[in-house]
Amino acid sequence: MSEQVIFSLGQAAKAAEVSKGTISKALASGRMSYRSKENGQYQIDAAELFRVFPKKQPEAVDIERLETPKETDETPVLRARLEAMEARLADKDNVVEDLRRRLDSEGEEQRRLTAILTDQSTKAAAATTAAAIAPRMDEEAEKGRRRCSGGGTARSSGGASVASGAYVSSGVSSPVSPAVLSSSSAD
Repeated sequence: MSEQVIFSLGQAAKAAEVSKGTISKALASGRMSYRSKENGQYQIDAAELFRVFPKKQPEAVDIERLETPKETDETPVLRARLEAMEARLADKDNVVEDLRRRLDSEGEEQRRLTAILTDQSTKAAAATTAAAIAPRMDEEAEKGRRRCSGGGTARSSGGASVASGAYVSSGVSSPVSPAVLSSSSAD
């Protein structure tokens, strides 16, 4: 007769690659039988153990050794394609860099033009204010001329002369207000 292999609880757990608790539960539930329980130890037959907990078969892994590929007829073609792709990538990188420079330049130009427009709008506001005041100043000047239009004589007063209601000093003529005319006629 052939000799049967008998396992203790710990040996059975190691052989089946499960915990002792798992083996113990299988024995207590009756799912797995045992020969006897001598001295408080189970005697578990190997056939019964592997019936309930089949041996895990190692996965058959086919390891195929790959040889270092040798150069084929396609290799020069593939190298040429790789070089062409690398050149295209470099061109695209250059285009991206150029576009970034242009965008930065356009941003600077936009800020400069905005500053100019802001400055011109300030000047335009000043010109609008001056244009609004000018008619009133012209009316005052006209009133002063009408008051003084009688003689048409010119008098000299400290490098400036008054003639027919206009004040002329160093080649610039401006309307004369009545106050200036009265102070120059007092001389």
